[in-house]
Amino acid sequence: MEIISQIEIRYFRSIYYLKITKNNSLNIFSGGNDAGKSNILKALNLFFNSQTDFRTEVNFYNDFNFSRLKEVRQESIKGKQFIQIRITFKRGDRSPNTLPEYFTVTRTWHRGSVTPTQSDDLEKRLKGTTISLTKARASLSRFLDSLKYEYIPAIKDNQLFNYIMIDLQEALFNYGNAKGNLIGNNSTFAA
Repeated sequence: MEIISQIEIRYFRSIYYLKITKNNSLNIFSGGNDAGKSNILKALNLFFNSQTDFRTEVNFYNDFNFSRLKEVRQESIKGKQFIQIRITFKRGDRSPNTLPEYFTVTRTWHRGSVTPTQSDDLEKRLKGTTISLTKARASLSRFLDSLKYEYIPAIKDNQLFNYIMIDLQEALFNYGNAKGNLIGNNSTFAA
C-alpha cells in the first residue's frame, strides 16, 4: 500500500533540493556511486527516527549540504541554515474520519539543534470539512507513531543482522496479529 505520496529534501548531505513525486508500494533508486541514493534513505531515517545512520543522531555540521553552506557564508544568512524533510502522506484506510486523504508533515533541523521543529498542513487541508483540527492533530500523532521505517546500511556485522531480524520478526508478528491471520506460534527465523 502506498503511504508516502511525495518527498522533499532540502540541504541534506549531497542533496541541495530533491522532490520525489512518483512513489509506489515498491520504489527503486538507481544511479552511479555518490549520486545520493543512500542520502535519500538516510533523510527518511532522519525524518522517522531522528538518526542519519544506524544509531547515529544528526550532526548538523556533517549533514548540512556543503553547497548551501558556501552560499550561506557568502550571503551572511546564518539564520537560513537548516535541513528540511517534507513528506506528503496518503492516509489510506487509517483514521478516515479524522485525517484528510492527503496531508504533509515537515520536519526542520536548525543549526545547533538535534531536535527538529515540526509543522503540518492539516489546518489548510481541513478547511470546509467537519473534522476538528484538535482531533486531526491527535490522529496525526498516532498515524506517525504507527509507521516503522528502518534504514539498513550494508550489513557488515552480526549485531546489526540480529537487530534487523528481531525487528522484522516483531513487525511480522504484530502485522499478523492485527490482521488476525497469524497461524500457530511460528515466530522463529532461520539465518
